Amino acid sequence: MATASELIKTAAQTEDPEARLKLIDAAERLALRSSIVACERCPLHEGAKAPVPWRGGPSPVAIIGEAPGRQEDAEGMPFVGPAGRLLDEALSTVGLTEVTYINSICCRPPENNYKAAEDVGGVEACTHWFLQQLALSRAWIVVPVGNNARA
Repeated sequence: MATASELIKTAAQTEDPEARLKLIDAAERLALRSSIVACERCPLHEGAKAPVPWRGGPSPVAIIGEAPGRQEDAEGMPFVGPAGRLLDEALSTVGLTEVTYINSICCRPPENNYKAAEDVGGVEACTHWFLQQLALSRAWIVVPVGNNARA
């Protein structure tokens, strides 16, 4: 897999403007994903198996959740547990297959307690990542789900 720097170098050498933009977009996504995975802005990373950046996109719809659950923490991807699979199926039945999934925080809070994440600064620390993920999703429809999801 190419690094963000390699993608930028390739983009600089590409004459096709559309291909250049796609390479730059891919570089931005890769750099953001790497930054989220390496994040230590709050203590939540200490108990998480894996930070959970977005899944999907760019797409017209972004589904915003609270925080990664057990399955998401294990796989490093949002909305992959039973509820996420059910949501995928429901969206698919209405023809909505291009969706971006983003959590408002990237690391699973202790005992899945969102309030605990807030208390240790996880929500504040992840706002930066959340906004960047939402911008890269290119979504124009934002659907918050869960008790504390925000948009």
